[in-house]
Amino acid sequence: MGPATRQPALSSSRDRRWIPAGSARHPALLAAIMIGAGVATGDHFGWPPLVPFLVVVAATIVAALVHRHVRIHVVAIVLIAVALMSLGAWRIAVENAGRPSAALVELTESTRPIEVFGSLAGVPYQRSSGWRVTFDLHAVRGSSGIVPVRARLLLTARRSLTAFRYGDYLRLTARVRRPFIRRNPGGFDYAAHLFRQGIDGLVRPVGAIERIERPGAAWHPQNLVEPLRRWIRQTLSRHLPDASSAILLGYLLGDTDRLPAEIFTVFRGSGTLHLLAVSGANVWLVVGVFLWPLMLLSVPRWLRTLLLLLVVVTFSFLTRNEPSVVRASLVVGLILIGQLLHRPVSILNAVGVAGMLILLYSPAYLFRPGFQLSFAAVIAIALVLGRFRHLIPRRRLRFLNGVIAVALSSAAAGVATTPIVAWHFGTIPVMGVFANLIMVPLAGLVTQLGILLLILSAIWSGLAGILVAPIHWLVGAGVIVARFFAELPGAVIAWVRPTLLGVALVYGAAAIPFVWRFRYTWVRPAAYALAAVLLISAARYMMTNKAAILTVALLDAGNARIVGIADGTGHNVWLAEEPGIDADLTQWVVDPFTRTRWGGGGHGPVLPWFRSAPESLAVAVQSLRAPSGTSITWRSLTAPAVDSGSGDHVWADRIACGRDTLLLIRDLPASIGPDISSAGTMGPGHLVVVPAAASDGRIRSLIDRLSPAGVVLFGRRPGVRHPDQKLAFWRVRYPGTAFWSTEVHGGIVIEFHGPGWAVVPTISEISAAFAKAR
Repeated sequence: MGPATRQPALSSSRDRRWIPAGSARHPALLAAIMIGAGVATGDHFGWPPLVPFLVVVAATIVAALVHRHVRIHVVAIVLIAVALMSLGAWRIAVENAGRPSAALVELTESTRPIEVFGSLAGVPYQRSSGWRVTFDLHAVRGSSGIVPVRARLLLTARRSLTAFRYGDYLRLTARVRRPFIRRNPGGFDYAAHLFRQGIDGLVRPVGAIERIERPGAAWHPQNLVEPLRRWIRQTLSRHLPDASSAILLGYLLGDTDRLPAEIFTVFRGSGTLHLLAVSGANVWLVVGVFLWPLMLLSVPRWLRTLLLLLVVVTFSFLTRNEPSVVRASLVVGLILIGQLLHRPVSILNAVGVAGMLILLYSPAYLFRPGFQLSFAAVIAIALVLGRFRHLIPRRRLRFLNGVIAVALSSAAAGVATTPIVAWHFGTIPVMGVFANLIMVPLAGLVTQLGILLLILSAIWSGLAGILVAPIHWLVGAGVIVARFFAELPGAVIAWVRPTLLGVALVYGAAAIPFVWRFRYTWVRPAAYALAAVLLISAARYMMTNKAAILTVALLDAGNARIVGIADGTGHNVWLAEEPGIDADLTQWVVDPFTRTRWGGGGHGPVLPWFRSAPESLAVAVQSLRAPSGTSITWRSLTAPAVDSGSGDHVWADRIACGRDTLLLIRDLPASIGPDISSAGTMGPGHLVVVPAAASDGRIRSLIDRLSPAGVVLFGRRPGVRHPDQKLAFWRVRYPGTAFWSTEVHGGIVIEFHGPGWAVVPTISEISAAFAKAR
């Protein structure tokens, strides 16, 4: 007999792997994910800081005891995860404790200007609406003298703020107010956006701004690099045309304030907008540009590493420490230090360390789209390139290495960021995977040429002229490529209001290829269960998530009223009171709603509601499509001598889907017009929209005449502080009729699925959301 073969010992439950080995090799990444989950949980529940702190201490002590004495590794791992999540919850609780202060709330309720004192906590930057800078409020002048008040505000001004620097102490007379909350379904919640950046209010100067000199402010790193940033902007503007300069500035510094709106839309539609937001690729390009000459000059490794670290830190401050750049700078710094110490550095572990440092320093970064997109993309790229490394040829056809690597990276980043993009913007640029195959190398080449242009300009401006034509041509070629992919059919599809379950299913399905070959006891059952859940969820989605035949949106646009009408295919028409007066109407009201509720960034014609001819409105509404068997009709109702200066005046619109009608009242005159009188009782399945500013007597007369199933009070009534009390009054007065009011919560969406109209969301959901926002 041959030599006895050694039989492998049976694995015990103690040695069983409960997590994939690939994940266990990246503990820093797992720790960062746990801390991020804790930050999100703590922000949602709003615990006091003491509760998660006690959980951190208790879980850490018990985990140490269990691991040392009992050696039940699963329990220790769970306790460590609980401790890390509690640590994240504690950090966000500490960050939000006492915000906003009672003193700041009192200031925002004041209608007169107040003299305030504070220092700049950032560098002034320009947007289309004016200049902005973060402002730390220190004190205000009251009736009894100067009173200390601590808060962080956003200072906005029409005039230029370039004369001020980071840390300047200012005295100014200004109005302090609270930012607006989400007023429309799918609208932008400016208050929540600023709150998660540590800003509790807005301050706008009404007079001159006086600077009080204080020593030391000029030596802040941000002030030291700001002249370099201005020199870069001026140099690019001097050598290149406006559009090319704006695009190159976006490639280099992520600065898009000069970018034309049309080009911005093209890049967003093609899925290449991330190229104009500085990311890790820009950091690596900058490091590569400076690394080559240092290696050619045979600079010692330690000195080369220090110089590259200085370049990385300077570049991070140049981009004003955007989350993606801070993440990339930390990762690059860890890799450079590891090379200096001759120690290999895992990319995923470096990303995890960067995530932990950022979240522990400023946990609110978790809620910024740039932070989420950056980390999701880099983690996905690292996992995919590591898992499918065998697809990249090593010895033959080496010229395909870059193409395959870019394709895999683009596909991985696209899948990883799809739920995040849909969550924030409601759309998915499906052509981005293919557009990035061309645009990523092209943008990288343009970025390197742009850096070389700046270096030559610093040496001699005449040398930079040889690069102007190539850069201009390559930038133009990039715009052509982006426009080609953006205009392809189906370039952008809608994923409106993704749920947490849908996001989890996408990530779960994407994770199957990474764990399928691992021989763990839980993998195959989990994969089968996930596939079943995916199939059931897809079937349920197709059966229940049907688009409305017709949707009418009554949106809050300030003092004006705006109505959107859309069919199930996305065709829409807008009616607005004086649509050309407010330049931000489309940007802040129409576009966010159409993108998040109707699944598209574009909108149909915006027609004046008061002065539009009935024929033009009728043609626009007739363009809306309905399924066979359902007709959509529109009719104008007129009342003579409502406006004594113009004769007959269009004052109401009737939109009918089959037998159900929606009556939009523009103006409510003292006497009911003949068309309304002849309409008689509306009955069940019919809604009427009444101006909220109308008198109670006119509203009662209209309801008594028409007897609708529901009434929507649309618009604002001047001087009304508690419109929800008015709703309670109407419900008592007409118990069989449903009432809603846009005064309470902003916009209301009315959907027709046939038969009958439904107000979405319901008043109870909106009231709860409004109470939470307040």
